[in-house]
Amino acid sequence: MHLRSIALLTVALAGCGSSGAGGTGGMTTQTTADAGQDAGPPVPAWTAFASRGTDSRWGVPLAYSTKSKTFLGFGGSQYPAAAPGGMFSLSMATGAWTKLTDSGEPTASWCSCTTYLPDQDQVLLFLGLGDSGPLPAGAWIFDVAGGAWSQISGAVPGGGIGCAATWMPGLKKAIVFGGLSATTGYSAETWSYDPAAKAFTKLAPAKSPPQRADSIAVYDPGEGGRMLMFSGTQDEITSAKHLSDLWAFDGTTWAELTPSGGPPTGRRVAAGGFDPVKRRWVVFGGTVETMDFGDLWLLDVAALTWTQLPGTGAPKARGFASAGYDPGTDSYFVVGGLQQPKSVTLTDGWKLTLQ
Repeated sequence: MHLRSIALLTVALAGCGSSGAGGTGGMTTQTTADAGQDAGPPVPAWTAFASRGTDSRWGVPLAYSTKSKTFLGFGGSQYPAAAPGGMFSLSMATGAWTKLTDSGEPTASWCSCTTYLPDQDQVLLFLGLGDSGPLPAGAWIFDVAGGAWSQISGAVPGGGIGCAATWMPGLKKAIVFGGLSATTGYSAETWSYDPAAKAFTKLAPAKSPPQRADSIAVYDPGEGGRMLMFSGTQDEITSAKHLSDLWAFDGTTWAELTPSGGPPTGRRVAAGGFDPVKRRWVVFGGTVETMDFGDLWLLDVAALTWTQLPGTGAPKARGFASAGYDPGTDSYFVVGGLQQPKSVTLTDGWKLTLQ
């Protein structure tokens, strides 16, 4: 079993899910096709942010606060410099990070996973890698309004490195799948977190996806409400172990979905954003270590179809970027990331609209 403590000696083998205050500057717009075109799939238009200065943080998964309408992310990596730690908010106007006032924060971490708890206005965080290697399994709560941290006691999922997590409104619980543990390796476990009870429960679904880490996951309000999970890896240094499957969890069990078209080539730490109204999932980039992807894919969840969109004007290929869908501007975004195999960190930010 390959553990990511080795990755701290060679960042090209590191893995997970990026940034800081930079100049706002001007913006350059690059459009892939005539905006008036209305036939066929949506036409992607990329808009580049100015550089965010010297802050090259990557590996920061994001949680969207529906109350404050902001994206929140913890820590990240600036290897070989020390991980910065702390909770940050991401500006949708400039692509810059702002550190929030917090107290009692956990150990600085990257390759963690996170999701937002809307009823409590809290962020659920699982620690991943620290500067000295894999961190002990631990789950934390960040209170957005108060800025205070608290650690969850009792049993917690062990695969905090690169796990997948999302909130399930119908259950009033968060669902957590997979990840990598320093002691037990890649996980195929499904856990739920009840914020009212402040406790985790290990579930026993009749069917489960294969073990993995570094997948991406979203909540889809259709089909009665379900968690969707795409891609990931079972061995970060072996490209044949990078996955391209799509799974759905309905609160009881998992089912593998088989869309027409595609799928994208197997990869990990892709950038993704999901529009819950149109039920469209945009997937950009990702890595197989020896190379990065710069392709752009659209999953129409209702029609269950993959479509590869034109790539003209797209950002550089990368993995480990921070990404999401901003409902306020009806746009997707990609911020920062890491280019393999030479471990080049990126400080750019991009918005994507589908016309």
